Amino acid sequence: MLSSGTGRRPAASAAASAPRKSTRARAPRHVARAGWFGGLGGGGGKSNTAAAPPSSQQATDLSQQLSPLPASHDQAIRQAQLATERAMKDGLRLLEVEVPPVAITAVAGDGDGQAEMNASLKLLRQLLGASVFRDRAPRVRIMFGDPSELAVATRGATLDPAAGRAQTDATFPRGGVSVSGQPEFAVGYLTRPNALWSLTGVNFDRWSPCVQVRDEDEVVVISSPCFNAKEELKAARQIWEEKCGSGGGSAQQQGTAASQTEKTMIVFNGELEKLREGYYPPMFFRELAAINQEWLPRMETVYSVRNFRGSRPGALVKSYPSKWTLYRRDPYGEAEDGEDDASLAVPVWSGERRPSLKEVALELLPKSDAAMAEALRKRR
Repeated sequence: MLSSGTGRRPAASAAASAPRKSTRARAPRHVARAGWFGGLGGGGGKSNTAAAPPSSQQATDLSQQLSPLPASHDQAIRQAQLATERAMKDGLRLLEVEVPPVAITAVAGDGDGQAEMNASLKLLRQLLGASVFRDRAPRVRIMFGDPSELAVATRGATLDPAAGRAQTDATFPRGGVSVSGQPEFAVGYLTRPNALWSLTGVNFDRWSPCVQVRDEDEVVVISSPCFNAKEELKAARQIWEEKCGSGGGSAQQQGTAASQTEKTMIVFNGELEKLREGYYPPMFFRELAAINQEWLPRMETVYSVRNFRGSRPGALVKSYPSKWTLYRRDPYGEAEDGEDDASLAVPVWSGERRPSLKEVALELLPKSDAAMAEALRKRR
């Protein structure tokens, strides 16, 4: 947990050591980034690795449909802001935004729980710097996991080595415009822990998080509901159904339901892939299984960056309204002066449907070997 005295999650093992660098000559940046689209499929988890390189016009048209791979957190946040603005203008009201917290190329567990949560707070603050949020700041309510998380976000935390807590500045300070020049947003929390809950694991409190959401609120942001996923996501769903309306679904479905929905909900870095990928067995987590089956399908992922490690490193990216795009990274590449790590990646698959993480790791990335080999050949 972000608050004093406890950790959000136990520290994870350190990330794998960085791959060795190569000094071979490389082709111009535009060739390395998206100059060849062999193996790029249109969906359904299929890749045609035998496809011939398209014409320059075909490559241009195709590249406009791809979700761009960000090279830094600043670039990712800007992309997420634009994707969120476009989705809201299109009438979507139940949105998911996911940005790797510790580093733009990181995977879950690269940092300990507290470091990841504190980094997510800073990224959320950047995301809310978009004009669509700044212009309505008093009517944008950020819901944190519990009162302790709210306290860290609004007041910061002191250094406490015994508790494994680093010093943290307030990300959403109270009392007017913050030092960064951003306006003050409304805040709240999803759960209210008590001693009985801590002892029994059962929450007998009839208190509802909906009492904190005002009628004049226009946007409700759920900040990283992943420490106590069952209770926090249950509370988020309750707020959605009681305070935001019953809209949701695909872009087309949400657009038609916009007139019935008064508020927009954005789930930021909620680690919802754990639910989608079966991390919580339905036999033991029935409420989470219900959320996965009934609520998440109504949610539109407007921005997501999901990294993959191993012998075939890559990243699955979504930036609304573009397609899901899988990039394959060169594990031995070295960026030249003036270039970034994103220039070492090649798009190898694209589709409207979100592929599962298992499908990416066991099917799509292995099938991209031919596309990656051709891209590397062109760099030499």
